[in-house]
Amino acid sequence: MKNNGWLSIVMVLLLSNTPFAHATESGLLAALRSTIKWHPAMRGKQAEVNAKGYAIDSAKAQRYPSFSAQVGQRDEEQVAIVSLRQPLWSFGRIDNGIAYATADKQVGDADFLRVKRKLLEDTATAYAAILGIHRRLLIALDNVEKHKQLYQQIKRRHQGKLASKTDVLLVEVRLRQARTQVLRTRGELHVAKNELQALTQTDIDATAEVSSEFTQLPSSERLATMAIQNEASIKHKKQLITLASSNVDRIFSSAMPTLYLQAEQNLNAPGYASGTHYSVMLDGTLDGFGFSTFGRSRAAKAKLDAAKQDLYATRNDIRRKIKTLLDNRQMQQTLIRGLQQAVDDLQTTMDSYSRQYGAGFKAWLEVLNLQRELTDQRIQQTQAYNEWLINTLKIRILTGMLDPLLKEKGRNNG
Repeated sequence: MKNNGWLSIVMVLLLSNTPFAHATESGLLAALRSTIKWHPAMRGKQAEVNAKGYAIDSAKAQRYPSFSAQVGQRDEEQVAIVSLRQPLWSFGRIDNGIAYATADKQVGDADFLRVKRKLLEDTATAYAAILGIHRRLLIALDNVEKHKQLYQQIKRRHQGKLASKTDVLLVEVRLRQARTQVLRTRGELHVAKNELQALTQTDIDATAEVSSEFTQLPSSERLATMAIQNEASIKHKKQLITLASSNVDRIFSSAMPTLYLQAEQNLNAPGYASGTHYSVMLDGTLDGFGFSTFGRSRAAKAKLDAAKQDLYATRNDIRRKIKTLLDNRQMQQTLIRGLQQAVDDLQTTMDSYSRQYGAGFKAWLEVLNLQRELTDQRIQQTQAYNEWLINTLKIRILTGMLDPLLKEKGRNNG
């Protein structure tokens, strides 16, 4: 019994370290944080950034002295010489190597942010899609209930010889169609939940509405400025320019010699003076009589120019993207208001048609068609709101407005 108890404890501890063992969380904020924490792409990019950090340490180590030893046999005598070389001046070669490694690390950080923002956008879109499908499911279920009520009504009228068998068959067909819509929507919801779980790597309750802190936006002018300053691709392109510039300096200084202070100790070498000897040495290599370095330098400058043009093109793309998102968001807002008015009018008309049908002034087909149109308008309104929400979340992620919320550990996960 004791062994079984210890085994249970060990199993619980092991399972607690797996992402799918966590208790189900709810809300958009929980989904975003879970993606950042558990998605494999985040861990892979972080490992790449760590590797670039080690490259900086390696570049800085060039400033430290190097040690060499020579041990051999010469004419029945053992030869043993050790030497220590300390760089004194490398004409910028070591410093430029460190600057290049540092710039490369910053490129990795910017690329990490780019991947993070893309995953956040995918997660927010998947979460909003689930909310939209869930709302459509509620509308579809309500539509089934409304058709059940209409079916009971026409069935009673048929029993009282006030309606034909055709009217009963017609409402039965419409009821089956309504139930089919529910099944189809449930299938879409299942697929959407799987897509969200693939991003978050854990169970997230996506029925919680998105709170207002995620949907409030500043002015369009302010958003355009924030997009140029904080968009991840632009930051990545800027760091690529810095890297290309560092590469130009690194290649130019690679042909420079290095001034060393060398200390050499003769341990047992015949023909050499014993003791420690000091010397100052200038060491350098010029490949291809300098033409090789000249060619690499011109290629590096061309890459720098290409990186600058790429940044210019990316800025234009971001300006166009943010404008498109804002225009679509505004259009969806207008559409939501119009559809709300249409739903209210159709609901009033539906109540009137039901009364007129009871009084014998309206045909049964008109009542059923109006119920279908009312449901379609409600679904369109839900889809318009869903598009508005997705556009809003994309804007907030693109401009970096969600980054502070992801760092907070507040209780509100909505």
